[in-house]
Amino acid sequence: MKKSFWMTVAIGSLLSLNVLADAPSCGPNCTYTLTENGVDAKGNTTYSLTIEPVDASKNASVGNYTRYGHETSETDTNYAPWRFENVTEVNIKEGIEAIGRYAFCDMKSITSLQLPEGLKQISAASFNGAQITSLDLPSTVTSISGYAFGGAPIENINGLPDGIQSIGIRAFTGLKFTDLVIPSSVTNLSEGAFGDDTYNKALIENLYCEEAMVAQCEAALQWKKDRGKKVSVIPYQKTPDGQVFYNNKWYNSANDILSGHHAQKRIYSVEEANKVTGKKNSVSIRYK
Repeated sequence: MKKSFWMTVAIGSLLSLNVLADAPSCGPNCTYTLTENGVDAKGNTTYSLTIEPVDASKNASVGNYTRYGHETSETDTNYAPWRFENVTEVNIKEGIEAIGRYAFCDMKSITSLQLPEGLKQISAASFNGAQITSLDLPSTVTSISGYAFGGAPIENINGLPDGIQSIGIRAFTGLKFTDLVIPSSVTNLSEGAFGDDTYNKALIENLYCEEAMVAQCEAALQWKKDRGKKVSVIPYQKTPDGQVFYNNKWYNSANDILSGHHAQKRIYSVEEANKVTGKKNSVSIRYK
């Protein structure tokens, strides 16, 4: 009986591996599924796209592709396999750590996007031109490259992740809100991250930045200032233990400045307050 049982398991495992091996590829250890989800106003079939690892125990990423209409040669036609489908929803599953360049570029049919925790890299022009209005960025994202969400008319965002380090040129040129916090983890903010004289659609007016990033934040909004637009860079301080001090209040995260989630019972003495603020007799921020 035992021999028969283990033989059955082994055969089942082999069959499973064969199925996975036949799955359509979209990058290292990456596969995808297109599912019909309805018909649009023009009578065209729409699709939901699901992307996931072939082997959940290994790292996976969506590959790099050629941008349609920007081929460098007759053989440079490595288009994303879903490029010519009417995809409206994209669901990227946990286990995908990177999204390659041009993966969804110029696909204006995309209106819904789900990104997984564990995702670290969103490459150049990945979702350039997508028509998403809401963006929920995973806390694990560390880099958003140039044009990644260029032109996307994003009205709501859950805030840039606390660990993000780099935001590329024209990464966000279609933002439809005025205030954004730049986390203190950011060390590279492109001057054109929120548009420039050519791509000038972003409505951002106020950037909240850690003191060391003020110059880069000002440079990112300079093009709007040159046009006579009212813009502001509002500095905050990050303490050695990772909390944030702004406007005589403490926050657990820089993003909480806009959401209003205050930290509790942070300062217990004037001396401790002085070390953080550099001011003497800072009794106004003593908490018990």
